[in-house]
Amino acid sequence: MRILTLVWLVLFANIASADNAADATKAFEEGLALQKEGKYADACGRFAKSFELDKLAGRPAPGTQLNLGECAEREGQLRKAYVLFDDAALEYGRRAKAAETSLVKDPTSAELKRDLDRATAGMRLARERADALAPKLAKVVVRIAEPAIAGLAVRIGDRSVSPAAELIEHLDEGNVTITASAPGREPFTTSAKAESGKQVVVEVPVLEVIGGAVGAPDPGPRSRRQRKRVLLAAGLGGTGIALLAVTAIVGLGANSQYKDAEAMCSPGPNGLICPTAAADEIDSAGSKADLATVLGIGGSALVVAGAVLYFTAPREGVAIGPIASPTTAGVTIRGRF
Repeated sequence: MRILTLVWLVLFANIASADNAADATKAFEEGLALQKEGKYADACGRFAKSFELDKLAGRPAPGTQLNLGECAEREGQLRKAYVLFDDAALEYGRRAKAAETSLVKDPTSAELKRDLDRATAGMRLARERADALAPKLAKVVVRIAEPAIAGLAVRIGDRSVSPAAELIEHLDEGNVTITASAPGREPFTTSAKAESGKQVVVEVPVLEVIGGAVGAPDPGPRSRRQRKRVLLAAGLGGTGIALLAVTAIVGLGANSQYKDAEAMCSPGPNGLICPTAAADEIDSAGSKADLATVLGIGGSALVVAGAVLYFTAPREGVAIGPIASPTTAGVTIRGRF
């Protein structure tokens, strides 16, 4: 029963994700239309809606970020605009690199060349907009003495950033708090005054070990074996869930293809009479449905195998509890492995 519930949750999440992506595209196109009409406030509202739906669908949206950056700049929210332009430039850069890599394998692909040109143009535009705003903001440079500490978390103002030897943030004028923390280490916190058009440098020293502890004790061979078994179970279950997600996509596509083909047919004395193209489409939809069935069986088997491995593994203090929110559902697993 638990496994069936998990399967349905995964299928539902994938369908919801597809709906969010479609709604995001629609909201974005509405925003562009309103922008052309000069209705900037309404357009910005649609872009914001599109961006939130894209986040729910789990897909980057650099084009929406560019338009939202324009909205923020018009409203005088320079730091927000800078972050949006900067993030869009980074995402376009990732897309350009991916297109370049693919072109090495298929150098004659016109589609890949178009993707590369679009991504490169988007990256340049977004970077130009961010660079134009940078001099109007305060520049905070954070230098970390030991950025490779395990579990290091760094926060600059209201934003969490990935640790590095040197971090640069562009912020609105005012006091900014910088924090750094890691398991088993004394946290570091300081504040600095950020001024528009100026740079301030903050040095984060090596975080001191709490009580002189040098690390957690060896969990022992039994605990290590437990963890390996749990990781194997998670791998099998994750692969099974991925297959079930593919099953949902293929199955929905087959169903849609069948309905479209069926609409071209007409009733006859012995069933539907279909033109050759429609009959081919129906056969193709049937093959996809068969593939979805095979994938579903395989995915379910892997989920069952992972569940058996996990629930029969010896464990210490493991607690499992449900989680739910408007956008997610699943279980949490807490304990020592």
